[in-house]
Amino acid sequence: MKRFLVTCSRDVLVLVVLTLVAGAITKVAHPAAPAWYLQPEADPYAISRADVQSRWHDDVLWIDARAQEVYDQGHQPGALRLPPDEWQQLLPDLFEQITSASKPIVVYCDGQKCGKSKEVSERLRAIGVADVYHLIGGWSALSAAPRP
Repeated sequence: MKRFLVTCSRDVLVLVVLTLVAGAITKVAHPAAPAWYLQPEADPYAISRADVQSRWHDDVLWIDARAQEVYDQGHQPGALRLPPDEWQQLLPDLFEQITSASKPIVVYCDGQKCGKSKEVSERLRAIGVADVYHLIGGWSALSAAPRP
């Protein structure tokens, strides 16, 4: 019985190795071989600080999606404050200013892992506001960039 298990284990190992070798050869040699992993789709509404400067020379409507305390410590000059958790209270007062903006809107929050800016930009697009982006890197990228 032991000899049978050893033989089966060896045969299974040989089959696995041969399968991996065949897969590797197919991946390298076949022009239409599928990707080994799925890459996340690029977010068309994510924009870098450098892109904002090069495309619009900072002539955008900035929306700060952070809490009042952090906003008070520093924000982009002229930025409107509209965090997602205060959306219902603040949007009515800012609605006319946002919807009548004749320039692109860029929303930012704390940093790379902050999702508030993306949430606010999605909400704005959902209510019909066009040309809305969220800043990659958030306030960290914005405050670190040299002013033009």
